[in-house]
This record gives sequence, structure tokens and C-alpha cells, in this order.
Amino acid sequence: MDPQQRILLETAYRALENAGLPVEYLKGSDTSVFVGVYARDYDRRGYKDLPQMSKHHSTGTGEAVLSKRISVSALTQACLTLRAGESRVSIAAGVELLLHPDQAHDPAGRCYVFDERGSGYARGEGVGAVILKRLDHALADGDSVHAVIVNSALNQDGKTPGITLPSADSQAALMRHVYGAVGMNPADTLYVEAHGTGTQAGDAAEISSIARVFSEGKNRTRDLYVGLVKSNVGHLEAASGMAGLIKSIMILKKGLIPPNLDFVTPKPGLNLNGRNIQGPKRVSMNSFGYGGTNGHIVLESVEDSLSRIGHVKGDGHQPPPLAGRRQTRPAYAELASLSYTLGCRRSIFSWRRAVVASPSTNLTFVFTGQGAQWFGMGRQLLDSSACFRASIAASDEMLTTLGADWALDEELCRDEVQSRVGQSEVFQPVATTAIQIALTDLFAGVGIRPSFVVGHSSGEIAAAYASGALSHESAMKISYLRGVISAAAKHEKYVKGAMLAAGSGPEAIAPFVKEVNLAGAGSIRVACINSPESVTISGDEPAVDKLEQLLKEAGVFARKLKVDTAYHSHHMESISQRNILYGRVT
Repeated sequence: MDPQQRILLETAYRALENAGLPVEYLKGSDTSVFVGVYARDYDRRGYKDLPQMSKHHSTGTGEAVLSKRISVSALTQACLTLRAGESRVSIAAGVELLLHPDQAHDPAGRCYVFDERGSGYARGEGVGAVILKRLDHALADGDSVHAVIVNSALNQDGKTPGITLPSADSQAALMRHVYGAVGMNPADTLYVEAHGTGTQAGDAAEISSIARVFSEGKNRTRDLYVGLVKSNVGHLEAASGMAGLIKSIMILKKGLIPPNLDFVTPKPGLNLNGRNIQGPKRVSMNSFGYGGTNGHIVLESVEDSLSRIGHVKGDGHQPPPLAGRRQTRPAYAELASLSYTLGCRRSIFSWRRAVVASPSTNLTFVFTGQGAQWFGMGRQLLDSSACFRASIAASDEMLTTLGADWALDEELCRDEVQSRVGQSEVFQPVATTAIQIALTDLFAGVGIRPSFVVGHSSGEIAAAYASGALSHESAMKISYLRGVISAAAKHEKYVKGAMLAAGSGPEAIAPFVKEVNLAGAGSIRVACINSPESVTISGDEPAVDKLEQLLKEAGVFARKLKVDTAYHSHHMESISQRNILYGRVT
């Protein structure tokens, strides 16, 4: 397939997505398609090696096939089908790819439009597509409207001194016709997007025709601005009109006119100052073919178009600005709009993801226990967030008061070799409490607070803080003392403790646990049921190591946790009374 056709299909799809029209909407619809195409590089290369030419070459490169995938014509033809009621939707596009090194262009490789240096044009590449509907249909369908095409038309130069030489008279006649057919005054237009090839004959003819229609003999109150996208992207030939159209639409939407590149000294005879050519509500656009076909389009914003139509009808209809409509919408409407767009205005593919969301503050915070800590955690937030840093500093001051002989920020900034986040007396107050409290404070600082909390193991402490059940100071005191007592347990047991995460449910893991306990390698037990398919095992390290080996041999996920104490196991029995005593004291 010619890359022009492939990229054109992709671009047309993106345009449909932007318009909020799912592919399913188009199937069986009366959608018309018109495309401008000129370059035949890929097709011609195929004929240089006939024996190797694919049997699909004709269908993959021929312009006639575009009418079945997309079609060959112009924006004006698309507008005519909509006005005539032949179609409800129309796709207009243009494409230009240069796939052969032999290219003709300006000697300097630039489009010096209206500049004295210009003696030709530089070819460029591009693909563009727009989705068109009648304005009343678009509003009825709830579509997002970027701009309104007030009128468009085509004509022909007729006989000129040469087939590629333009006619300023024909160009001016076309512009007058486009404005006259809708009863508009060209003097009210503030901007014209010129065809602007940069050639000597082309620039002179176009400036002359623009001046006759928009400036000469007109009672203009402001200068006319003329722009040209070719100075930015080169001459896209069959796609040049689409480039100019999209630029013109963006000028209307943004209210800003970008400067023309490479314009230093005007070509002799253009007389720009004498013709009063220097954020408009209305713009005009030229697009001319080298064979004499001329096109002109008038665009305006949707707000101005609706106001103008209402004034003509005499019903006094003055629609509120689109921005104003958005500002008056309640906050929950934004989420509803997103849900509507994703559910009804996007194409349906084989895989979809659904998210249950609410604009209210019904959020649940889940706080982890030991085993999830790692060296360097929280380090970037210490550098980037003043709120996070202040919370850590407050926790550090509390720990110092309690008797900690280490600094919280220093522990977080240790390298991987020196890090002590695996030691119970450090990681409990540091990783599972201070950092999670700081994250809670960080979220609160931007207005995010939980309606529900749940904590796993030592994560219950930070969860209690987030719920308001514990103060910051009380949470840090409980966590610090729990870490000190837990550290004592590893010194009171003659067998080192360990913990392991297993990707198996409690019923499925039970035979493995029983086998290990009967083997005499030590004692282990299911310490936590994390989910129907995940448990945590705790107990004597030799037994944990044996279980890890058995599970991996059976193809079951198993990973030892970075802890030095066997929590939720018989290793905690020797210190349980001290935990109770500290609990009564605090």
C-alpha cells in the first residue's frame, strides 16, 4: 500500500476521534469522502521493477481506490454534498509524501512567499483531514464545533499566457462571488490565509486579487493581515489547502495570528503598504491549483456564526459563549462529560477498561505493612515537596525526643549498601509510619482526604493517623516503641526469623506448610491472608527457606520479605507482654 494511503487512513481516524464520531457510527451511513492527492512517487517506483511488482500494487496505489477508502476531490465538493442533503457527514482530506530524491524546488529550499528572494517553491510533506457537518446537524448531535465554513466555491482561470500562469481577475471574481452569495462585506474580514507559493507570477497575481476585493475602494477601519502556512511547512501541493484550513481554524480559536517566516523585503510591485495589507472573528482562505483551479473559503467562529444567523432571522437569538457555558457547569459535570465521551464518542475495540469513579470525596487509602520498603524511598519527594519534607522533619523531631539515635532524613538518604530500612527498629517508624504519614499530609495539602482507611499489619498505625484516631505524635510513638520491642525479639530467639510472600491461597498453601513443619526444618505458619491468591508466611528462617524452595519447584510465586523479624508468628510470643505494657503506658 502506498504510505500516503496508509497514513491518510490513520489521520482520518484521528480526525473522527477528535470529532467524537466512533467508527461504528459511520458503518452504513451516508458519509461522503473527498481527498486531494498529487504525488505518485510510490506508484512510479513500483514500475521500475515489474517482475517484483505486487499483485496488489494497483489497489494499494491507485487514486481511484481512494474513493472506496477515502475519495478524491476537495473541501468545496464536500460542502456541496452536505448542502444538497446527499450526506450527513463528510470527510475532507489531503495528503502529500515525497518518496523519491528527485524533487524540484526553490534553489534555497524555502518558500519565500511575497519576499524578493522567492523564485519558486519548496515542496513539503503533510497529511490533514477534517470532519464536516451542517451546523444545525452538528449542534443537534451535540458535536464539538471548531469553526464554521460560511461559504466556499471554485472557479477556473480560463485562458492565460501559460497553463500554469494564474489569473488575478479570476481569483478576484471568485472571492467576490463567495462573499456576495452570503451577503458579507469583505472589508469586515481582518485576515486572509493566502495560497502563497512564493513564485514571481503567483505572488503578484494573488496580492493583486486580494487587494481588489478586500482593500481597494473599501472603507476599511483596520489593516488586512495576510498569512501563509507555506513559509512554515513548504508547499504540500495536494494537501496545501488542508494545511491552510487547519491553520485558519486555529487562528479563529486562539485569536492569534502567527508571523510569516522568511519575509524580509517584499517583491517589487506588490505595494503592500499602499493596499493596506498588514485575532480575527472571520478569516478567508485561498487555495489554487497549478492547472488554473481556484478555491476560496470563508470561515468564522461558531459563536459569531450563530449570532449572525440569529440576527438575520430577526429572532434576537444570542447564544452564550461556549467558554461561559463551561464555566457555569457544576464540577461533577466534567466527570460526566468525560464518561460520556469515552463511552459514546470513541470507537469500540476488542479490549476496553472500565473505571468506577465518583466526583465526591469517597476515597479509600490503603496503608502497607513491612516488606514493601526499599532504599531511597521518599527521596525525590524530600527534594521536591515542602509539605512532605516538613512532615518528615516533624516525625524526626518526635523520634529524637523518644530516644532514637539516628536521623530520619539521613536514613532515607543512605545508599543501598548502608541502608537500614530492613532493620525492624528503623523501618517500622521510617518506612511504614513516617513516610505514609508524610504522604497523607501531602495529599491533604492538595485537598485529597480519605473517607475510608485500611491498614495492613504495622500500616494500621498510619491508617489510624489518617482517620484522625491517632495524632501525629502518638502514631510515631507507637511505631517507634513497636520497632524497639520487635528488634528485641530477634535477639531472644535462638533461631532467626523470616517472612515470605506466596502467590497462593490459604487452602492451597496448607499442604506445603504442613510438609515443611513435619520435616523438622523449623516452624512456620500462615501469618496474613492478603487475597484469595496471596498469603504471607512467617516463622523460623530455615523453614521459610525450605518452603520457598518447594514453592518455586512447584511453579508457585515465592519471595522473601526484607525484614529481620518473623512478625505474626511464635517469634512474637516472648515480647507480647511488653507490647501490652507499652500499650498501657502510651
